[in-house]
Amino acid sequence: MKNELVISFMHANYLVNSYGTEKFVRELSGEMKKHNIHHLSFFSMFHNYGKKSVGITYDDQYKGIYEYYSIDSIINNYLMKYNMEKCTIHIHNFLNHDLSYLERIIKKYDIEVCIIVHDFYILCDNYKLIHSNGAFCGEKAPNEKKCIDCEFRLNGIQHYIRMKQFFKGISSQLKNIICPSDYVKSIVVSAYPEYKSRIIQRPHLKFEGYLQRDNIHNQIKIGYAGIQVVDKGFEDWKKLVIELNKNPISDYSFYYFGTGKEKMDKVKSVYVSSVEQGENAMVEAIKREALDIVFMWTQCPETYSYVYYEMSINGVYVLTNKKSGNIQQEIYKNRNGMVFDSYLDCLNYLEDVDVVKHDINKYRAEDNFHPLTMRFNDEIDMLRSSKSLNVALDRRIKVKKQFFKTLLYYLKHTKSLKSR
Repeated sequence: MKNELVISFMHANYLVNSYGTEKFVRELSGEMKKHNIHHLSFFSMFHNYGKKSVGITYDDQYKGIYEYYSIDSIINNYLMKYNMEKCTIHIHNFLNHDLSYLERIIKKYDIEVCIIVHDFYILCDNYKLIHSNGAFCGEKAPNEKKCIDCEFRLNGIQHYIRMKQFFKGISSQLKNIICPSDYVKSIVVSAYPEYKSRIIQRPHLKFEGYLQRDNIHNQIKIGYAGIQVVDKGFEDWKKLVIELNKNPISDYSFYYFGTGKEKMDKVKSVYVSSVEQGENAMVEAIKREALDIVFMWTQCPETYSYVYYEMSINGVYVLTNKKSGNIQQEIYKNRNGMVFDSYLDCLNYLEDVDVVKHDINKYRAEDNFHPLTMRFNDEIDMLRSSKSLNVALDRRIKVKKQFFKTLLYYLKHTKSLKSR
């Protein structure tokens, strides 16, 4: 029987990382299994171990670390060995990948390509869109006017030119560019107007039901969720905890949800890992603690934000700023939180506890965005090839496994990989 294969390119091992991109790929891989679609994934390595290297998984099983430029022969081997009839390439991340090499592979096998946008690397190699002064630099693609006083100006502009050339080179194989939100779609259309008809919004999740929560009468539970880094707002969270604890008896109780190691006085740490505990780990943890407010103070635009939606199905009120991308756009649309101009504005708001309780209770009473459950978007046809694979495979190739580090060794160095 003929088989179907999806080949994905990433910059991290989705089997061991808990971030949004990896969560999406795990869930997509699980959905593809239901349709008997096999999944061959190549994730780029920050450490080269003496040579440019790539990690490989197949059907959610880790296969080892290989020389990067053996990818072509490895693909040939899998297509031939498993008698693949259809094949699609998914590019989730370009970081540390060789664009010219990817282009040669795509053209050689004439495989349809779907680019799934998880960050803004297709605009700038500084893919969080942070100016050299540390501030968000705006949503436009790099250009002389926008980047005039940024130290990353030359690299950013050259990177954007290379990305445009790559898109042009694979234009006949480019099936579509998938954006998880309207916010991202508008930015990508602006940067790549020539592909407007192929730029499609496809949300990662679907929502069902209606959640009801009781009013707040006593202490308000406020939390921070996710990775403990500056650009996600962790330093601002620490300041917020200190400020709101100045009174002997605080009107708030504080929570941290995630895998971060840093502990804080008067903050309850709840360990949450979707890799170890399942994809619903965050949802279940928030529900157990009955969180009221989440502080999502990201300093760079989110393309989607699983955490926002995980909070939403628990009826958690979301506080953010105008630089948070899809988070702030969703709050404006769903009316399930507040968007502030500055950290000081947010702090002043939280110090007026009566107003905060009123706003949360009003949100819970109104017919706003109150989903009861969420699930992975199972509509995957736009991510599958529409044509049969028709290419002469090289049956002389016998891939010699250049596996020079064990899984245990790789896991030891996982934290050293460049992450988003």
